[in-house]
Order: sequence, then structure tokens, then C-alpha cells
Amino acid sequence: MLWLLEEPESYLHPNLAESCSTILDNLAKDATVIKTTHSMAFVPQDPLHVSATLLNEKKRTEIHGYKTFSEAVSSIRSALGIKFSDFYNLAQFNVLVEGQSDREIFQRILDKLPTEDYPLKTLRKAKFEDFGGVKHLSGFLRAAYQFIRNEYACVSVFDGDDAGEKERKDLQNYFGNCKIPFEANKHFVSVRSRFSIEGLFPDEWIKKIHEDSPSWFESFSIDASGELEPFKVKDGRKSNIQDNLMTRAESQGDFAWTNRFIEVFNVIDKALADLDENIRVKRTSVSGLDK
Repeated sequence: MLWLLEEPESYLHPNLAESCSTILDNLAKDATVIKTTHSMAFVPQDPLHVSATLLNEKKRTEIHGYKTFSEAVSSIRSALGIKFSDFYNLAQFNVLVEGQSDREIFQRILDKLPTEDYPLKTLRKAKFEDFGGVKHLSGFLRAAYQFIRNEYACVSVFDGDDAGEKERKDLQNYFGNCKIPFEANKHFVSVRSRFSIEGLFPDEWIKKIHEDSPSWFESFSIDASGELEPFKVKDGRKSNIQDNLMTRAESQGDFAWTNRFIEVFNVIDKALADLDENIRVKRTSVSGLDK
């Protein structure tokens, strides 16, 4: 017996897709079932049971097979215009940061800077995404970066402290082995070397906070020349220090204190613009080949 079904997902509630697919799989045990679909829920796990119809250069239909399930569903996603990034609600431009406080500090300072003096046209359009810590950001990149990098411009930002440096180095090694570009100031940005994001504020502000509230710091030091050395804030006091720093920032009459932030913002802004341009060029190239 032969069953021919055209797009069984049509008018079907999404919650019933799995049940319907199971019914058809059971039916296929006693009959030949051929179905056409634009739904990944109905794509067989065995790639030998998946074929696609494609137009060749002469505009004639050809049957194309797949070696893997991933290749099959990727082809369907491409045909439907579905992007891997859509599952993460990414925008055209994205800045991926370690945690909520990083996101809030960047956004508040960026909003404070006058557009006429600091255009940062691409960065101001970007969506800031935080991941609850550097390890979570690292985990996300390992799982998704190879896919999203070809769809939207994404720049990751790492603290320069020990934790950020470790994860950044591990990711560079991981992506290097996968032959995936992950270069400094192109795909990721590190804030001030050996410092967390608080190190982008003026050193004198940090020194004053330590003078007033030394118990907020786990470690603190100034070298022989009076220069601030990398410090560590106690886990429960990070918000206290950041609130103090932002209060000082809000009270300033000029933007001289933003120098380190401006350097980071300029690098991110350029990286996002370059990545977006590269993605556009690749899409144009692919479209040209399709035609």
C-alpha cells in the first residue's frame, strides 16, 4: 500500500505534530509512506529517508539526498528563512556580556554619552545580552556561536580578570581546533587587562571606595608608584561598588572619566559593523550562486 501525504502539518496544532508524526511512522511499518513537508517535526531522523527537490541551473527539478539529519533540517530552515539565531531572539547587532551588571553599566554609560560627540552608530543599535556569568557565556558560545556567527553580528565581551581570561583562552583554543575564527577585537573584546569591568572607571574612584569601605574588597593593592593593581571585590559587595561608581559617574560635569569605556565602545562598534558587512557579502555571494 502506498500513502502520499502533502504537508501533513497544514492546519495542524503544533502540539499535535509529534503525535501525528508518530502515527505516520507506525503506518510506514506496514506500508510505503511518502510525505512532503516544510516542518522539521516531520523530518525523519534517518537521513536516508529524506530527499529534497531542488532547481538546477537549467531550472529543472532534481532530487537531492542528505548525509546527515542536521544537513537535512538546515536545508529546510534555509528554505523557510528560519535562522538558528531566531531561537535566541537575537537582533542584527548583538553584544554578549558576562552578567546583568555588565549589561546595565554599558547601557547606562552609553545612554549618557551625547550622540553628537560619540556617534557609535552601530553599537547604539545593538542588543545587549547577559548570561549570568562568564561560564554561562562561554557555554552558550560553545553551543551556538558556530551557527549564529553566519547570521547576525555578535561580539562577546570578557572581563580582563582571571576568570574572564581563562574562559577567553579556552574558547580561542576550542574554536581554533574547530577552524572557526575567534579573534580579539573582531569577534570578542576584552576590557582592561587583568581587571574586571569596574576597572574601566577611573582608578582614583576605586581607591576612594576602598578608603571608605575596605571591607567590600577581597583583595586590594597599590604598587610602589601609587598605581592601582588588579583587585577583587567580595561576591556580596559587587552591586555596592557598582552603585557607588555609577553615582559618581552621574555627578560628573564632563566625560573625561569615560576614556576607557570609549576605547571599548569604539572597538565593539567597529567590530559589529565589520561583521555585519562580512555577513552581507556572504549572503550576496550565495544568492548570486543560487541564481
